[in-house]
Amino acid sequence: EGETKFMKIETSAGLDPLLIRYFNKTDRIRIGRGIVGKAMANKKTYFGIFGDEEVPHIFPRWREMIREQNFSAIIAAPMFVGENIIGTFAVYYKKEKPKFIPGEVQFIEIVANQLAITIENIKSYQTIERYSKNLSEEVERLSQLQNAAQSLSVSAYKSIDEPLRVFFGFLKDKFFIEGLGIFEPNKQKSFLK
Repeated sequence: EGETKFMKIETSAGLDPLLIRYFNKTDRIRIGRGIVGKAMANKKTYFGIFGDEEVPHIFPRWREMIREQNFSAIIAAPMFVGENIIGTFAVYYKKEKPKFIPGEVQFIEIVANQLAITIENIKSYQTIERYSKNLSEEVERLSQLQNAAQSLSVSAYKSIDEPLRVFFGFLKDKFFIEGLGIFEPNKQKSFLK
């Protein structure tokens, strides 16, 4: 929230307006507090699975709100460009979630990074609006980038192959790249595949 030490839900999809009002009005989140605030302050991804066990960084009053919303898990990834912190991308789960797999965490971090870039581009385009005659072309490119970022599906039950193909199609069309690859280390971390 501007120059304050508090965060607010700027935009959302699928969240109950009551939850948004709760965190934006009733019990605001201070930067560095809770999973969402810690993710932003520490530039580190945090996640928790709710249930019988206590999830670190969740205060009792927040735990009650989470229970009322029937959330089973949360993952919060920081959004930053270089050293500039933009906010936190939080994903909430209602279906039972036994664990977060490494590929899923990395995928959410990639989406968070893309959204951070998109937000920074939007801010840049607001400046361009005042000084550029080519605004409509730039806004169209930004819109296409947003659509490509939105096409990435955040799901532990699907392969990353299809969202990567969609994203590749966008990058190939707009930036003329010829291919994409994701390299992962083997268990011993002795080589990449």
